[in-house]
Amino acid sequence: MVERKLPKLKTRVRFPSPAPSQMPASFDGRLVVAISSRALFDLEESNRVFEAEGVAAYHRYQLAHESEILEPGIAFSLV
Repeated sequence: MVERKLPKLKTRVRFPSPAPSQMPASFDGRLVVAISSRALFDLEESNRVFEAEGVAAYHRYQLAHESEILEPGIAFSLV
């Protein structure tokens, strides 16, 4: 089996953010919550592929399933 080299993935995520002058100087007194995509969506199968078969298999899995709507994960209702 010939393994082809996968292209480097480029991702750019842009979030709306306030102008720099409106950013708080610190987060003192504020609750900051970070939620991973694996908690937000059910990505257990893709993570299993990644851990068991590696990056190339994970990339193929992602391409094969890119049109499927993700099921909610454990933290979905929190958000």
